[in-house]
Amino acid sequence: MNKNNLIFGTGFNENPKKFSKRKFINSINYCLKKDINFFDTADNYFDGEIQKIIGKFTYNKKIKIINKFKLLNDKKKLNENLENSLRSLKTECIDFYMPHWPTYNMNLNLLADFAEENLDRKRIKFFGLSNFNLEMIKKFKKIYKKKIFIQNEINLCNFYYNKKLIDFCKQNNIGIFAYKISDNFFLEKKMDYLKNSYSNYEISLMWIKTLNINPIIKSLNLINLKKNITTFKG
Repeated sequence: MNKNNLIFGTGFNENPKKFSKRKFINSINYCLKKDINFFDTADNYFDGEIQKIIGKFTYNKKIKIINKFKLLNDKKKLNENLENSLRSLKTECIDFYMPHWPTYNMNLNLLADFAEENLDRKRIKFFGLSNFNLEMIKKFKKIYKKKIFIQNEINLCNFYYNKKLIDFCKQNNIGIFAYKISDNFFLEKKMDYLKNSYSNYEISLMWIKTLNINPIIKSLNLINLKKNITTFKG
């Protein structure tokens, strides 16, 4: 990845009653039409059903997939879960593969071995870490020397909390995917002109692009999706 990429997020589990498979498929088709080819998913999104829907589109070789998985201290189960995801996504290789959340008893040496083995087997292209804090990332990088990507919640409200993490990633060539990029925030009075022209979400997209961070957007509303894509590309 040599440029900022806009990523379509597929984690609609928070409001399952509002989820529409038809709208979801329409959103994927719209993204592909607009050359948004990166899709973020996880093993547990609707018990794997989201992976299977995305798998209907992976004949398109432009598609890049970020897949998050449950972290276990059992390499055999990790490999079984990877194979299940490959089958659901109908692909031989996942572009970015990362544990969804850290655990209190995680074995980073085992995790690094698992990553190395599956890069060698060409089952994954890049490994990463999702929702790991800076100290955890540093510990993992001491063991695992290849390039990684991280996925974390980054927005205007928590930027200063995350600044050291962002700086470390930039200094160590670690790619960043950011979710929940928009939160309630207040602009200084002199910046009010922005609010007259753009929504909080659009302002967040413009801001995060300046940081060379890849934002994950999520919407089943094609009007909002169009606005977000236009704002990011503009």
